Amino acid sequence: METHHVATVLGSPEGGMIVPGDDPVARSLALPLLDLNGFDGLLLLGGEGALLAFEDYEAVHLLVGKFNASGRPVGLVGHSTCAVFHARDGEGRLLCEGRRWTGPLAEEDRLSEHSRGVDFQPYYIEERSEDFPDSHFVQGPAFEAHVEIDGDLVTAQHPIATAQVAHEIATIIARKSGFQPVAA
Repeated sequence: METHHVATVLGSPEGGMIVPGDDPVARSLALPLLDLNGFDGLLLLGGEGALLAFEDYEAVHLLVGKFNASGRPVGLVGHSTCAVFHARDGEGRLLCEGRRWTGPLAEEDRLSEHSRGVDFQPYYIEERSEDFPDSHFVQGPAFEAHVEIDGDLVTAQHPIATAQVAHEIATIIARKSGFQPVAA
């Protein structure tokens, strides 16, 4: 994001340390405490924990819907794409309805659970998308970078595509601001 001169703020449902493995790298701010009116875009990252944390977290659903309804780009990576089942656009439709989007494949999630010897996900995002007939879930190759862009909604199947999603969000913001987008 720095190549686009974009300021970033790390937020999480409750705030606190972001800990990949055993090495804390940053402190996040609690999402309910952030005034996001001055932000031009939103990027939610998600490993499997995001599915559990965001599923019933109405503040995230409202935040994603608010950004989308105001015409600001929303990027959802990996399991944070579960937000499309709850967030609503400016016309009251769920973000998964009538849009092309992607998220983790059931195959990827099953392999992840199998490797740990435990089933912990309440559902698989790919399979849940089938509950919404007007949803256009697009599969990419398993465990590879795959991104779908539908208007201001940018989704990634796997966290490996996070940089690409960030670039697309910055490109959308640049275009809306009248700047020439920077090539990746």
